Amino acid sequence: MILKRDTEALCDKVRIYNFFISEILDIPKLQEIGIVNIIKGRKIYIPVNKEDEISSVFIKENEYFDNLIYSVGIDGHVFSEMELSVPDDEKYHNLNCMRLEECQLRLEEIKDFLLKEYGIVIRFEDSKFKTMEINKTIILNDEFLKYQRPIKTIMYLFPKKLRLKENDYFSEDKNTEKNFKRSIETFMKDSGKQGITIKFYDKKRQLENKYKISLPFECLRFEITLKKPSKIRKDLGTNKVFELTDEKINVYFRKFVEENIRKPMELYQKQMKSNLRRILKKYYSPSSHTWSRDILLQISGQELEKGVPLMFDISNLLNEIDVLKLGSKQKKYSVKQRFICICREELQIYMQEDGKRCYELLTKL
Repeated sequence: MILKRDTEALCDKVRIYNFFISEILDIPKLQEIGIVNIIKGRKIYIPVNKEDEISSVFIKENEYFDNLIYSVGIDGHVFSEMELSVPDDEKYHNLNCMRLEECQLRLEEIKDFLLKEYGIVIRFEDSKFKTMEINKTIILNDEFLKYQRPIKTIMYLFPKKLRLKENDYFSEDKNTEKNFKRSIETFMKDSGKQGITIKFYDKKRQLENKYKISLPFECLRFEITLKKPSKIRKDLGTNKVFELTDEKINVYFRKFVEENIRKPMELYQKQMKSNLRRILKKYYSPSSHTWSRDILLQISGQELEKGVPLMFDISNLLNEIDVLKLGSKQKKYSVKQRFICICREELQIYMQEDGKRCYELLTKL
């Protein structure tokens, strides 16, 4: 199976800090290759090997981590930070992310690697997470492009308490020539100083565009990035690497989806029913030949104005037809067919079954 663990919340890129280098077996050798730096004339250094002092350690990207920085500030505070991502898969890059347990085991592998490769003895026992990317990747029934209205609605409905600001990332449509047609491939909201970023993005397209990897299915990634230690502690209970568990991460993820996506959407759909009934009653005029078109134009006009749908598809409106008290089944059928006909000819957006796609997202997330 290409996509594994599509029912779990997993980790991708993380940054950890508060680790400790206790020994460096061959400082001169690491100075020669630019790993260890000793700046002469400074008053503050980092003690290692009981008797030696260094200014910093910097290790670039390798098969185990993205980078490692270990240095001291003018105030004597030791700064330690390491960034690591999902181990690169030659076939699928970071399609399959890691459980927290795997991240913890990886630190043990990094300890062995640093000792064997550089003679550096490092301790991660007290290490903490500085930032965390937590995500879930789901297989879609249709191409990502067709989910844009449901995703826009989800983004619009995020509670104000999250203090999110919105950004969309576009990409040019490959099948068009100089017509500037664009489709959104990443929906993002960021809270700035509040310490959280939320993304929905086209994972298939990202792998194709960036890494030339082709997947035989459509998939979406929903990603929550906790960008501050205090945010991680608040949301997950701790940011200590070896106190956190996969269970805590999955409980947090499920709670986030329930409180910030499912419940707001359920409330919105109730409001949708009420608004559609109101519009039906207000614009229904048996003496007019255009009342059904007027209703649909009113609904589509409000969507253009607000940027979110007043209804996902025509079925939402047809389900509320009884409010008009049309009487006979034949008359109801005739009115419904009139609405469907207008949508097919002029407002195809309401024939896309976006309601089903919204339900699919809510179910799979």
